[in-house]
Parts: sequence; C-alpha cells; structure tokens
Amino acid sequence: HRKFVYIAALTSRDDTKNTITGNQKMPNWQEQHKLGSGFDVTVIKIRTPDGEKPIAKWVQHFPLDVQPDGTTPPVFVAGMALQTDTNGLQHLLISGSTRGSGEAFGEIAPNSVDEDGFVMQLKLSDGSLIKTDRHEGQSYEVQDDLREGTGADDFIRGMCNNLGKGHETHGQSDTFYIVGGTKGDMTTDAQGPQNLNGNAGFQFGAGVEARYKNQWVREESLMPFLRKVSISTLKPVWTTQWAAMPKK
Repeated sequence: HRKFVYIAALTSRDDTKNTITGNQKMPNWQEQHKLGSGFDVTVIKIRTPDGEKPIAKWVQHFPLDVQPDGTTPPVFVAGMALQTDTNGLQHLLISGSTRGSGEAFGEIAPNSVDEDGFVMQLKLSDGSLIKTDRHEGQSYEVQDDLREGTGADDFIRGMCNNLGKGHETHGQSDTFYIVGGTKGDMTTDAQGPQNLNGNAGFQFGAGVEARYKNQWVREESLMPFLRKVSISTLKPVWTTQWAAMPKK
C-alpha cells in the first residue's frame, strides 16, 4: 500500500559492447556488463496510485567524474533506506562504493586509487542532495555527502535504517547503519570522533592484539565492519571491525 516506490539503478554512459568472458551461454551479469564502458547512478521516484499506471515523479542522474585518461571508474550501489529523523524530516539514503569521485560520491584523496564507500542523502520532494537545511528549523553549512574510507580499499555492502520504536508507526531516529569490508582501519577518528569510552573498535581483544601484532599483516585481508552513522552529520557514531584469525 505504499504511495511511492524508489529505485536506484546503474545507467550505462554508452552502448559499447563488452567482451563476455567465462561461461558464454550463461554469463555472470553481476560480475560483468553486456553494454557500457562506464556507469552512473540514477535514482527514480515512482507514484503508484491504486489501480492506475505508475508515474515517475522525478528522475535524478548522478554522474561520476571522467578520469584524465577518458575512462569512468566503476560504481556499486549497495542499499537504500527511507528514514524520518527526530525533527520529522524524511531522508532517502543510498549507499555504495566506487574508486571515482563526483558531487554525490565525495572527493578522491590526492594520489589515491583505492575503493571507498559513499552515502547519498536525498530530498524526497525532488531527489536533490541534502546539503543545507538538513533538519527543519536548522541550517547547516554545506555538508558533502559521506565518503567512507581509509587509505586502503573499503566497500559498503549494505545498509539499514533504525525506525526507532515501532515498525508499523515508522518511528523516528537520527542514526542508521552500514556494513561492509575494509583493508584498512575504519575504527579511527579520521571521519569524526567515534567509539566513545571504548565501546567499539577492533573486536580482537587486547591479548590477541599483543600476541600476533608482529606477524599478523591484516592489511592483506578484507575485514568486515559495522558502522552506526548520524543522519544529521553523516559522521560515524561507532564502528566495530573483525578479522579471521591467521593459521599461525
């Protein structure tokens, strides 16, 4: 019985035919695309009146910046969440990962080529990026959409909202969650102070850290992380991070 449906899609920049590798009869379309040398993110709001044809209310296109060599870095859309904050303002949150940059994806750190996660925060009325008047009655300076990451590869694989009390009443909350993998350390304060009183951080234990710190090269493995994010600032509240133990 929803009045509106929101769709996030990858839109090819051209109709370049790609060479299909592996199984020719049953290609893995999750791993490679039949058409397109590069992709941008398109978000659509659709009105779904009862018994009538659905109508697109708005379409927003978020391109990635073209690289100096003329190519467009790949982008991955991980999840969406519709959430109302405690001031009654509704947000459309979209998360994913990319090596590229753009207005909706944040800036690339100088001289870096690693993957980073991103979180878009859109107005429901027209799909524009929320940068000012983030909450009703309050005005903030221009706030870039969240660029999640370290100096190593970081991937957002999913997100979920926090509806507060009562899923049926769509309770209000000022936080949401993202989950993914990293080759760096997502528990630092690089993107804002977090883990107050040591309530999060690496989940290895002091004994494990001390025992293996000289021989365990964690940078070579992809470690899962879970992060709680503030909807008002798009900065982390806390982050937990794990890793599989080495054989020796």
